[in-house]
Amino acid sequence: MELHKTSSCGSFLAWGAGFGYHYEAEHNSLNITHKETRLHLARVRLNRHMAENPKAFVEQLNKAHEIKALILSNNETIKLADTIDAKLVGGIIKNSARLAKCAHELSHHSFSNFSRRFIKEFEVKKLKIKTIKNNGEDQILFVARLQTLHNNSVCVRACTLEGLLSVLSERTLRDLITMEFGHQYQNSAFNLMRLSAKLSKIGNILDENFIPEKHIRIPAVKRDVQSGFYD
Repeated sequence: MELHKTSSCGSFLAWGAGFGYHYEAEHNSLNITHKETRLHLARVRLNRHMAENPKAFVEQLNKAHEIKALILSNNETIKLADTIDAKLVGGIIKNSARLAKCAHELSHHSFSNFSRRFIKEFEVKKLKIKTIKNNGEDQILFVARLQTLHNNSVCVRACTLEGLLSVLSERTLRDLITMEFGHQYQNSAFNLMRLSAKLSKIGNILDENFIPEKHIRIPAVKRDVQSGFYD
């Protein structure tokens, strides 16, 4: 993401993958426009915690847009505006904003807010994330426990938040969904599928080593069979 200009009051304009982000410090709001047409697409309100570091939130939001574009385009582009009709972009942006808000909460260790959001959205009994010291050393471990309404649960740990979400997403798919399906709790299993997918996306937003641009699929080289030449 490229920072274009800033003001003394904290407002700024930045350019991302297909979008322009204009943060208004006075109103704690973010206006998102199409980078080429300058068409206004959406307005996102930042809460108090996000407003403390709006540039970090915008970077996370832009990355969420890039990840969504990869999914919708089958890894052909990171420009979300190029993947869907302009009339639908606003709704997708707001969905990405919710992902970025979750990532922002986790990166600031606001675990209780994150957990409440997931418990309500996916109808699970408990999602608890905490940190513990690793055998008296300076290194901190992240621990998460997810429990369904039917008391099936998994507990995972990792050295990083993105690693924790990745492992929790995998264990949810491998263990929890299997147990819920086995007990004929199909609605719960479908909710867990969505929960697992969302955890994976948030983990990718937090992972500094996950660069969406590097995941763009290179088109296969076409070959003219008759002439034997490549084009």
